[in-house]
Amino acid sequence: MKMKTLFSLPSSDRVSGRLLRKKPISGREAGLTFIELSVGLAVVALLAVFLVPRMTDLFDKSKLELANQELVTVIASIQQYRSQNGDYTSLTLKELLDNGYYPGPYSGATPGTGQNTYGEDITVTSVSSNADAQITYDFATAVGCQQMLDRLSGLQPIKGTPTCTNSPATLLTLVIE
Repeated sequence: MKMKTLFSLPSSDRVSGRLLRKKPISGREAGLTFIELSVGLAVVALLAVFLVPRMTDLFDKSKLELANQELVTVIASIQQYRSQNGDYTSLTLKELLDNGYYPGPYSGATPGTGQNTYGEDITVTSVSSNADAQITYDFATAVGCQQMLDRLSGLQPIKGTPTCTNSPATLLTLVIE
């Protein structure tokens, strides 16, 4: 049986330059075999195995960077508060927000609730007879808290050594002079 080419077909079998198929697709042309489907699914599974953890790492790193920016901004806000008020009397996060020292919550936080980037708590209080300020930053994971500790080491004006505690939640606590 001789196969027809586009150029040998009568004009009645062509519509706008496309072939009209007169018989239904059957046999091998009907679709993909089980092996072809299996290979395709295996490729998709391999891509997922390698890409999902990398995407998760990128997301975690961006959250950590936002948390770092948030803490640096809170520290600057606390210092500005002290320079204008002489000490940390009646210092709270709400006081910083209400009086324009702190620009407000970052991505993930709910305005006016004391939530941080992770949707967890952040508190600011005065300690040591109002001579110092303490920031408590709640992290979703201990790993995030430890990574933040590494970033904050040596940052001025942190007094002493910031700590991470894991009970009842993962809290980063630091004191500002």
